[in-house]
This record gives sequence, structure tokens and C-alpha cells, in this order.
Amino acid sequence: MSYAILIFVFFAMAHFIYESIVAPSLRARLRYELIVLKKEIERLKSVRGVQEDKKAIQYLRDGVNNLVRTINSYEIVAVAQAITDLHKDKKLKAHLEERVKTLDGCQSEEIQAVWKRTVSLAENIFRINSGGWFFYVVPLALSVLCLKQAHRATKALLSLPSPYLEKISADTGPMTLPV
Repeated sequence: MSYAILIFVFFAMAHFIYESIVAPSLRARLRYELIVLKKEIERLKSVRGVQEDKKAIQYLRDGVNNLVRTINSYEIVAVAQAITDLHKDKKLKAHLEERVKTLDGCQSEEIQAVWKRTVSLAENIFRINSGGWFFYVVPLALSVLCLKQAHRATKALLSLPSPYLEKISADTGPMTLPV
């Protein structure tokens, strides 16, 4: 029992260090990169004259501004809630799909490059903000994996012929270490 308490204390400390030191430092770097992207988008806005490009630039600008505003809360729970809302609200889903289609279909290589960098930054923000779950999900996943292996081993042992099973389970007395 004391080992379990020590393990939980270790996970709590690791989570605290990650959430209070590591993640904010990583988010600060990503926020800076988002600001650089905003400036790049403003430059594109002043250079590009085609109406379709202006629409894509506006969508890009909205996306980057949304990321800057929600950088601290863009995590598993928020994304799951957004997905749920999209399934409920068909009008919102259609609006979102139209925006993504506009950005994906834009002919400008510069806008495409900024769009890909924006998506990449959003994915990194998601990973960083969801990193605190790592301390709880990985041990759970490892436990499930070990249980599956134990299940397979049990099935294998049960299917062994009797003579082999008796050799394995024969009590040969106390174990001694060779000297």
C-alpha cells in the first residue's frame, strides 16, 4: 500500500512540474510562432489581390487569432466538446467544412504554407496541453497491455499437454542460488 501511495505522489509531482513549468514554457514559444504567423498573414493580406485569396486569408487570420486566444485551453476535453457540438449543429458543421475546403483548395502556395504551419502549430498546442494526461494514460495502457499478455500466457498454459504442465508446476523444493 505504501508503494502505491509513493507512486501516486510521484505521478502528482511529475504532473505538477509538467503543467506548471514545462507546458507554459512550450506554450510561450508556440505563442511567439503564432504571432509571427499573424504578421505573415497581414503581409499576405496587403500583397494578395484575388478575392478567393482574401477569403482564405480572413479564415487563416481568424484561425490564428482563435489559437492565440485559446492556447491554454486547447486540449482533449475542449476538442471532444467541439466535436460533440459539431455533430449536434449541422449549420456550424457546414460552415466549418466550407472554411476548411476554402483553405485546402486555395491556389496560393504562400497561403497553403501558412495554413500548413498553422495546422502544425495547432497540433503541437494540442499535444502540449494534453501532455498532463500522459502521466495517467501511459501507466494505464501499460497495465492493460500486461493484462493482455497475462491472458495470452494463461491460455497457452491451459492448452499445454499434461506432462509439460506437470514439469512446469512440479514442486522441486525450496529454491537455492548457485554458489
